[in-house]
Amino acid sequence: MTFILTALGWSVSNHVSFPYFDKVLHFFGGMTVALALFFCASYVQLRTNGAKWGIQKRILIALGVLASLGVGIGWEILEHNVPFLTNYEPHSFTSMDTLTDILWDMIGGIVAGCLL
Repeated sequence: MTFILTALGWSVSNHVSFPYFDKVLHFFGGMTVALALFFCASYVQLRTNGAKWGIQKRILIALGVLASLGVGIGWEILEHNVPFLTNYEPHSFTSMDTLTDILWDMIGGIVAGCLL
């Protein structure tokens, strides 16, 4: 769903038409990254015949949130340094926009953790 929304946003310039569209994408992106980490951890545990790792659920949630933050920060770096890939205009960047994007990535990771 996140990839479809991103493609839709780029194709019809929803980033300009709807000012909070970018925040929705960051929220779902954070959720996607965290859920992917949770599912990968579950798959690996299943493939190791259900062996217990000793990883507590709250640590796994924290790792999911950190992964969401890492991907979000990486995306912001990419967005600032390679604007032609992300279809943004360099003069439209502000530090408040970057901080709120990263905040929404983190919130998405937290919500994904709460869904476990």
